[in-house]
Amino acid sequence: TFEALLIVVQKWVAGKERILLTIPTHLIGQWREVLDEYFTVPAVFMDTEQAWADELAEGNENPFSQNAIVVTTYDFAYEKINTLRDIAWDTAVFDEADTLCHIYTGENKMASALKEAVSDTYKVLLTPTPILTDIRDIYGLIYFIDETALPDIDSFYSRYFPKPENY
Repeated sequence: TFEALLIVVQKWVAGKERILLTIPTHLIGQWREVLDEYFTVPAVFMDTEQAWADELAEGNENPFSQNAIVVTTYDFAYEKINTLRDIAWDTAVFDEADTLCHIYTGENKMASALKEAVSDTYKVLLTPTPILTDIRDIYGLIYFIDETALPDIDSFYSRYFPKPENY
């Protein structure tokens, strides 16, 4: 959280004001507390229908368009994906990014939609979860950032999958 916020604050100070922070719902309280207690950058939590309705009531046509860091959840971002993609984000941070791992299969609709919404954006992916299940999880995270950075999934898997003969 702190490392990501150091990047976010640096971007903010450098004049990058369209910053999206996407997190799991259960971490809203933690991020709110850290932002309030340790950082002085403006942040708006756009993670509920009430927050959305309040912004619309104030005349804001796109509630994601804020003069502040926009903090939202994966679920809310996906629910409002058409409005989210209307913003030319400068930076997009995804906490617990292992949520995005299986994007390359085409089955993770949320990850695909988020990737498209922030396609030309500087991205930071955070995950404290070790990749234990499959080496392709690493592939998925890199694919989310830049799908051209690695060879196709089959070539990647055959090269990096741990094989007993390589031990």
